[in-house]
Amino acid sequence: MHKTAIASLALMLTACNLGPATSTTDSGDSTVNGGGTSIADIQTGVVADGETATLKGVLVSSPATWEDDGFFVQTPGGGENGGIFIYMPAGAPLLEMGDEITVTGSVSEFYEWTEFAVDSETSIQVTGTGTLTVDAVDLSTVGDLEVWESGLISVGASTVAAGPDNYGDFNLESGLVLDNLIHSTESEVGATYTDIAGQLFWSYDAWRIAPRFEDDLSGYSGGEPPSAVTISEIQNGDATGTVIVENAYVTSPLFIYDSEVKGFWIADDSGAWNGVYVYAPDHAEVEVGQTITTLTAAVDEYYDLTELKNAEITWGDGTVEALTTNLSEAPADWEAYEGVLVTVEATVTGEGDYGEWIIDWDGITVDDMFYDVTPPTDSPLYITGIVNYSYEEWKLCPRTESDISYQD
Repeated sequence: MHKTAIASLALMLTACNLGPATSTTDSGDSTVNGGGTSIADIQTGVVADGETATLKGVLVSSPATWEDDGFFVQTPGGGENGGIFIYMPAGAPLLEMGDEITVTGSVSEFYEWTEFAVDSETSIQVTGTGTLTVDAVDLSTVGDLEVWESGLISVGASTVAAGPDNYGDFNLESGLVLDNLIHSTESEVGATYTDIAGQLFWSYDAWRIAPRFEDDLSGYSGGEPPSAVTISEIQNGDATGTVIVENAYVTSPLFIYDSEVKGFWIADDSGAWNGVYVYAPDHAEVEVGQTITTLTAAVDEYYDLTELKNAEITWGDGTVEALTTNLSEAPADWEAYEGVLVTVEATVTGEGDYGEWIIDWDGITVDDMFYDVTPPTDSPLYITGIVNYSYEEWKLCPRTESDISYQD
């Protein structure tokens, strides 16, 4: 298995001991798995995907994940290809970090992450205890972190570059993702740490480090709060990471798909670049024109649609008029109007797929995102709606029936 490396990462290996501070009381052979398969055999492909194996004398290196579907183990002494994730979909047993175990399972490749799948806790026997090793990895020159997959490592001084994302994770300037697979970390953009330790793993096309507890995050120093930006700066790519938007207002009803609330659109002005989607699952209710005093969120691109995620909103008092931008002709590129509330003069020329309608404007169709749109055909109309990008197509989304009217 080979994964795309993080650019500009390099390793320099040293070894250190980091809890639990227990003495070694081995009850059996704990050398390189005592005649069983080694973790390195699995990580290097000697034992193939789907094959059954037994690991002997490995040490439990982490608590169970927050989903209680597994834990990490390491070869005594750590080192390259010395860690693996024990996947237990039926639930992980109560084990202590440092427990020496023998475990039987099968090798499984899960989206390029090598796992050791175990059916039940009866496949695990505790045979002793040992002292865990945290391998210090210098992220300045390594070309590929594959050899450290599922290893217990520390990566030294780190700075938070962006986040939290919708899953509570943070991007580090090194290129790693600070993940909450085991321990939920509270942090902010600009925060620094003198050292971060945890389990390294691969998921969603990124290398991630999962601290096991608060003590894996050393020397925390808080970051500066983000400064206020405009929606135009977000849409133009001038504002990234965690941002604050002030004095905005809601321009759409809630977008609901398959009976689940997904989000809504906001603006802080009319015209090009001045609208954006707020991904807010399970948000209770919004009203068009409802004012927003401040909105703090993370900027994200989701299938080429700019979104604000993990939004913390301070609502204003009352409502304002949601301003629409009048377009007299199709723009050369609809990107400038992504998320903007616009009005066009158009004629519906036919029905498209999936509840959409074709109009005599290049590059965009009328969509039923908010309600079942059934506009009259072959008549000049005023059509108002949010410009949305979905399934690689631009769509104009009227919010209510009143957004479609006959021309005088």
